[in-house]
Amino acid sequence: MRAKSRFKAILSIFIISLMTFNLGIPVGATDSLNMSGGNVPGVLVIAHGSPASQDSWNVPVRTVVQELRSQLPYSVELGFLEYLPEEDIHIAVHRLENQGVTRIVAVPLFISSASEHMEEIKYVLGLPSNYTGHEETPGHDGHGGGGSEEELSPVEARAGIELTAGLDDHRLIGEILSDRLQTFSTDPTQEALILAAHGPGEEAYQGAWEKNLNSIGSQLQQKHGFRVIEHGYVAFGQPDVRTVVEQVYVAEQVYAASPVTGILVMPVMLSEGYFTDMKIPGSLQGLNYSYPAKGQRALMPHDNIPGYISTRVTDAVVGSVELKEGGRICSYKFMDAALGEGGEICICAGLAFRAMQQAIRVLVPDAVPGKDRFMAVGPKSHGSEEAFALLLGEGCYSLEDREHNGSYYRYQITDRQTGRVVSVQVRPEVFPANFFPLRQKIKNGAATPEEKQTFKSLRGQVVEKVCWQDSEKLFTVNGPAIPGSGGGGSSSAASPVKPGDTTKAPEIKALAGLPVKVKASLGAILMMENAVITIPANASPADIEVSISKATEIAGLSIPASQQLISDVLEIAKNETADFKVPVSIQLSFDKSGLNTEKYEVKICFYDEGKKEWMPLENVSVDLADGTVRGEIRHFTKFAVLAFPRDTVPSITAPDKCSDILGHWAEAKLKEMLGKGIIGGYPDGTFRPDGAISRAEFCTLAVKAMYYELQPGNTFADSSDHWGKDYISTAVAQGMVHGYSPAAFAPDDPVTREQMAAIIHNILGTGTDIKGTDVSKNIFSDADLISPWAREAFDTVSRRSLISGYPDHSFRPQTHLTRAEAVTVFCKLAEMDKQ
Repeated sequence: MRAKSRFKAILSIFIISLMTFNLGIPVGATDSLNMSGGNVPGVLVIAHGSPASQDSWNVPVRTVVQELRSQLPYSVELGFLEYLPEEDIHIAVHRLENQGVTRIVAVPLFISSASEHMEEIKYVLGLPSNYTGHEETPGHDGHGGGGSEEELSPVEARAGIELTAGLDDHRLIGEILSDRLQTFSTDPTQEALILAAHGPGEEAYQGAWEKNLNSIGSQLQQKHGFRVIEHGYVAFGQPDVRTVVEQVYVAEQVYAASPVTGILVMPVMLSEGYFTDMKIPGSLQGLNYSYPAKGQRALMPHDNIPGYISTRVTDAVVGSVELKEGGRICSYKFMDAALGEGGEICICAGLAFRAMQQAIRVLVPDAVPGKDRFMAVGPKSHGSEEAFALLLGEGCYSLEDREHNGSYYRYQITDRQTGRVVSVQVRPEVFPANFFPLRQKIKNGAATPEEKQTFKSLRGQVVEKVCWQDSEKLFTVNGPAIPGSGGGGSSSAASPVKPGDTTKAPEIKALAGLPVKVKASLGAILMMENAVITIPANASPADIEVSISKATEIAGLSIPASQQLISDVLEIAKNETADFKVPVSIQLSFDKSGLNTEKYEVKICFYDEGKKEWMPLENVSVDLADGTVRGEIRHFTKFAVLAFPRDTVPSITAPDKCSDILGHWAEAKLKEMLGKGIIGGYPDGTFRPDGAISRAEFCTLAVKAMYYELQPGNTFADSSDHWGKDYISTAVAQGMVHGYSPAAFAPDDPVTREQMAAIIHNILGTGTDIKGTDVSKNIFSDADLISPWAREAFDTVSRRSLISGYPDHSFRPQTHLTRAEAVTVFCKLAEMDKQ
C-alpha cells in the first residue's frame, strides 16, 4: 500500500532549520489567556492530506487553519498525515515549539475516531497506539486518487501533546450536513436520505462507525423529518452505498403504498475530491437519485469547521467534570453544556459549568464524587438550568431571580456528604463596562441598532474569557481549600451548614450610617465597598434595621503592639439587642500590601467591650489573593481585620498569672493543666480560653497529656522551623493526626470540633470502640451535620462522655475548638484512665 520514503526525516530537519531564520508568529501567540505557570497551549490541526497533483482537497484545510489563527488566542499550525512532507506533523509540532508552546492540543479532522488513521496519528505524536507498521496491500484509500504514502515515524517533541476525538457525531457536523441538504432537498417528509461514508478499514471499527452515523441520522431526522434515513459505505465496510440505494428504491418506491418522491445521497466526507466527485457517482451509475452540486458535497468549506475545532480546543483546555452515576464514571465536557445552536456559546451555561468544576476541585480534589452529592444555587436562566441539570440532575440545584449586575453570576455549592460549602463568584472585571445595562435594554426591546452591535462585541469579549481564561482570573472562590485532617476528610476552613438559609436573601447596597431594613423571613446580604454582611433567613425573630459605619475614634481600642490593624474599623449595629439565633457572616477587605503571611496570620475580629480586647470570630476563612476575610458571630459590635504573629509560642505560665481564666466556666480544669505544665499561656500573660486552638497547640497538649515520649524526625516542609515541630512529629508517629500532604501539616490552622473527636478516637484506639446505635443522633440536635468520616469517632467519644454540646443541644461539628474545650476533653480522658 505504501512505498517507503528514505529522505523524509532529512527533509523535515532541513525545513525546520530554515524556519528558525524566518518564523512568523501568529497574532495572539504571545497574548494567550491561559498561560499561567508556564503552561502555553498551542493548536495542531491534523488532516490526512492529498497528493500535490490533487491539491484541491488540501486547500480548504489550509483556509480553515488560516481563519483559526485570527480567531483563537493560541498559536495554530497544520500538519498532514500523508503525501505532503513539507507540511507534515513533525514540522507543525516544531513550529509550535519554536513559538514557545509547551502544551499541544491536536485536533484531527477525520470522520471517525475509530480508524487506522487515528492509530497512525497517535503513533506519530508519541501517544499509545495500536499501529504496527504498514502492510503492502493493493489499491489506495482514495485521498486524491493516487500517489505514494510514506512510512511513518514518531515526532521528537518537548511539548506535551494531547489528542482530541475525531469529527464523529458532533452537533456542528450535523448542522453542516443539514445546511448541505437544504440545497437540494424539496420535501424531506417524502424523501429518503442515504448518508455515504468512507467506512472502517477494519471490522473492529465497524460498531463505532455505525453508532456515529446513526446519531447523525437522528439529528437530521429530528430537524428535517425525512421519511427514511439509511447509510452505506464507499471504500470499506458493509453495506456498500449502492446496495443501500437499491434496497431503499425497492422498498420505498416500488412496493411502498405511498412511494417517496426521491432518494437523496449525501456524502459524509471532509473535503471534495476523488470520493465525492468520482467514487460515489461511479458506484451509483444507472440509479435514480439526487446528489448535491459541486461545492456542497463535503463538510468543507463551512463556517462550522473553525467553530468545531475551537470547541475541541476549549474542551481540552478547560478540562472535564467527572462524576459517578449508577456505578460508572461519566465525563462531561464544557461544550456539552455551553454549546448552542449554530455554534453560539451560552455564557450562563459556560459559567455554571466552570463554577461547578471549580467547586468540585476544592471540595473533592482526590476522588470522583457521585453525581447527586452536591447541591448548587445559582442565577435563574435557561443556560444555568441546562448546565446544572446535565451535571447534577433534577432536585440537586436551585435557581434564583436576581438583578442583572456584577453580582448576578455567583454560585453556592454544598457538599451534602461533608456539609462543606464553597462560594464561587465571577470576578467583576470579566464583564466590560456597560455590559449589563445594554443587555437589559436589549431584553426590554429598547436598544438601538448601534447598541445591539456594541453589545455583540462586548458579549464576544465575555465569551472569550469564559472559554479561555484561567479559573483564578475568572472566579473568586471562598470556602474550604485543603481537605483532610485528624483522621478524616474535613477542612479546617470548612463552612458548616447551619440553620438559616441565605439562598433567598436579597442583596442590598448599604450606605454608611444609613439604616437598612432587613426582613426576618428573608435575611439579607448587605454590601458596602469593603464589607459584606450576610444575615440568614430567620436569624432574627423580627424584622430589624441595620446600620454600618466606619469608626472614627479608635484610639481607645487597645491593640497589642505585636498585632497589626490592617483594615478599617467598622461598627455594625441593629435596633434589637438580642443575639441572632444563628450565626451571621461578616466579610471585610484588608490591606495585604506589605503583609508577610509567613510571619503573620490574618484574623477578622470583634471588639469585646467587657474585656477591652479584640477576639477572633468563629469559622474564619481568608482569601489572601482577593484580600478578604470572613467569619461568623451572633451579635453586632465593632469589627476589624488584624494580623497576629505566627511565632507566638505558648509558654508555661503559673495558674494565677493568667488573668483571663478567672471566672471562666473551665477555670478549675485550666488551672489544673497549667499547674501540671501540660499546657501554657502566652507571653503577654493571657491564656485566651475562648480562642481557637491550633493544630500545633493541640498536638502539644495531646502529647503532654498522654505522657508520650517525644519522637522527633517526622517533619513537614511547612513545620520544620515551627516551635511545635517535635510535638507534631510525635503526634503523627502515634497515629493521632496526619498531614494534609507529605509536605504540608498547616500547624497554625485551627482544629474543628469534629476533628478533635477523630483525634481522640485515634488516641483511644480501635480496641476501645463501643459498638451499638449511633448515640450522637439522640444527643445532638445537629447530628446530621457531622461529616460521615467523623461519625464513628463521635459515637465512641460521646458514649464515653468525653465530649459535650451547647445549651441549645447542638454540637456545631465544624466550629473551631477552643483552648478551654480542648483542655476539658483531656481532663475527662485523664479521669477515665483513673477509673
